[in-house]
Amino acid sequence: MIDMEKELLLNDQGVKYKCIIEKDNISFEFDKNMSFLNKFITVTNRDNGVYVTLGMKLILTIKNNEITRVLPISSTEIRILRAYYNHFVNRSENIISLFKESKEKIMRNLKALNKKRWDSTQVLNTELHTHLIEILNSHEFIEFINKYNVLYPMNENGFLDFNSEYMYSYEEIVLNGWEKNLESCLSLDFKVGNFDDLENCVNNRNQLMKLAIEEYKSNLDNDKEWIREKERIAKNLDLLNIELTNIEVKILKCNSKKEKNKLKSEKVEINNQIVKLKDSEQTFSGYIVYNDYFEECLKKLKRENISYSEISYSNDTRIKYMSDKHKDDDNFKFLYSIDRLKNVKAFSNAAKSLEPLLESGSVIGIDIMGSEHPLEGEEYSLFKEKLEWILPVLHIHPNSVLRIHASEFKDCTDNILNTLKAIRETANKINESCSDLFGESWGVIPPPRIRIGHGVNINENEELIHLIHDFGAVIEFNISSNVALGHVDDLENLPIKYYDDNDINYVFATDGGGMYSTSLLQEQNIVNNLQTSNSSPRKQEVKSDFVKSAKESEEVEVKSSKSISEVKEDERDLMNKYLDYKDKNFKFKRFESFDEALKYENELFNNANINELDKINMELFKIRRFINDNDLQIDMNYFNTKMNVIEKYCQDKNLSDYAKMYLYLFEKELLKDFDSSFKSVEYLYYIDIGNDSVEDYLKRVLNLVIEQYNNDTREFYNEFNKSK
Repeated sequence: MIDMEKELLLNDQGVKYKCIIEKDNISFEFDKNMSFLNKFITVTNRDNGVYVTLGMKLILTIKNNEITRVLPISSTEIRILRAYYNHFVNRSENIISLFKESKEKIMRNLKALNKKRWDSTQVLNTELHTHLIEILNSHEFIEFINKYNVLYPMNENGFLDFNSEYMYSYEEIVLNGWEKNLESCLSLDFKVGNFDDLENCVNNRNQLMKLAIEEYKSNLDNDKEWIREKERIAKNLDLLNIELTNIEVKILKCNSKKEKNKLKSEKVEINNQIVKLKDSEQTFSGYIVYNDYFEECLKKLKRENISYSEISYSNDTRIKYMSDKHKDDDNFKFLYSIDRLKNVKAFSNAAKSLEPLLESGSVIGIDIMGSEHPLEGEEYSLFKEKLEWILPVLHIHPNSVLRIHASEFKDCTDNILNTLKAIRETANKINESCSDLFGESWGVIPPPRIRIGHGVNINENEELIHLIHDFGAVIEFNISSNVALGHVDDLENLPIKYYDDNDINYVFATDGGGMYSTSLLQEQNIVNNLQTSNSSPRKQEVKSDFVKSAKESEEVEVKSSKSISEVKEDERDLMNKYLDYKDKNFKFKRFESFDEALKYENELFNNANINELDKINMELFKIRRFINDNDLQIDMNYFNTKMNVIEKYCQDKNLSDYAKMYLYLFEKELLKDFDSSFKSVEYLYYIDIGNDSVEDYLKRVLNLVIEQYNNDTREFYNEFNKSK
């Protein structure tokens, strides 16, 4: 007979378990995906009570059959226990030495995290490194999506699958016992995975957000704010159509080729504005749903005692909308994010979006993020080209931030060093160019504030320390994230003490706590344990209190972010002149021969760490770049080879019919109308795909093609829809 059964929290992210107390026995029940934890439970009977440890952490005390104390355990410790368990169950004789080495490393990690008990007194309350889509944990995220009555596409195994034709309500998912499967598709929780796993989870979240937006859009007619917005849009469309008609009349009457080309450019711009306005239902719905989601994130941060946060997100118009809606809230700022793998043109567009966002106070700076590879050779040169667009914009806003994720991946140990070198060389180039072109320069123009995201895998050397000091850069540690993604597998190698000994400023953050089931309080407890581990007699005494030092760095950063400073108006004109000059003279890399182009593109393609959609875009882009930049006729062997490669990617990834249709249109336009087709590809490659799904992304591109180009495309689209 059970004397007592109680549901308890394992940590501060809502992870639960059951404690069952019987007359002569105590047992525990964990969720199916965490049942391995039973292997690590130890129950110790003493005269003054019963003590329960999980791994090496005391989590429970029981006296007189009453639970007297419940102590949390960090998700990172659970993740390490899982890694230990996986090594144990997969052990075989031929890998015994490898297992022994892994076991020793895991044991070191567990010991390092168990020097001190859990301390619930929160010292750190500033979250300087988090990502909007990752703030809520999987359970919280599902609760939010369920507000919109979204149906989930699930495969026959009960996992989220956006290629599945079967849609289920959340109630049906629960009835099928799939809710934990669904949660596992939306966060890394207690896995040690990799960056691909993270991207899959992020993409799944973004896809579900799109479904929520579609559901909201279907009920727009009942939204009073939308009714007002719709009236404004109708008036603007009328004005644009009148303006378009006037320009078309002028083009017919114009005899000057130069003036006619100028009018045609104006016509294209007006058409673009019309397309955006016609898509306003989708845009408006996105604003409302994301603002609703953002408010849930702010509530969670408040529950976790976060008094100020800087949140990374990639959609500039949604950032502006959300910031305007919360303009009286000074407890957060946005960072406008861009993937480092985007091309130079995308960075030029980002610079144009960044300036008004900084001007309005909607963002505090920019976050260059994404998958990382060594910053050297061609990649180093390309990175400097991208910085040329960003640095001038940051420079005229004195308190702005340039955050760059660097030395996160294990093979990128020189990336902080090379990042800072690239910033310096780019700043010098900008000044020299301005002096040569306009007879004036800014002097030294490092960005006002530089922050390095992660910085955990480094080559320790004096040049690195010198450059970090020179720029006043701050290191942002995200320990649980780095363990979860496999970037750190031995906590003793975290360079916190190295930075501390060399007076480098650092902070601790979560990198999006919901994705990793962590919090700033968990990170604080991890750091306190690591500091104690580093302070053992056999090690050199640490210079300072890690948490206290991070707190001091936090306070300096928050003060700078919240302070109001005047824009350098006297230097704005120079920035505009420089960026206008770059815009007019922007060219892709040119090649002396066909063979040289092939060699270059193959090196770029093989060395890049990019996802499948990027590969498709890159293939299309390389066709355009090579033929257009070298003024060559189409080499059909080259063209057919590339088309076959692209089609294979579509097949391998099981892409939607929209992708196949776009390839059909691309091929048709390329053979029929060379210039027009390249404009289409330009739209495809330059449009900021952000976190869009393949299907929605190609839908938007296709809509642009339809609006911009020939009736034949429109007819094909109509036929395609009929066939569906």
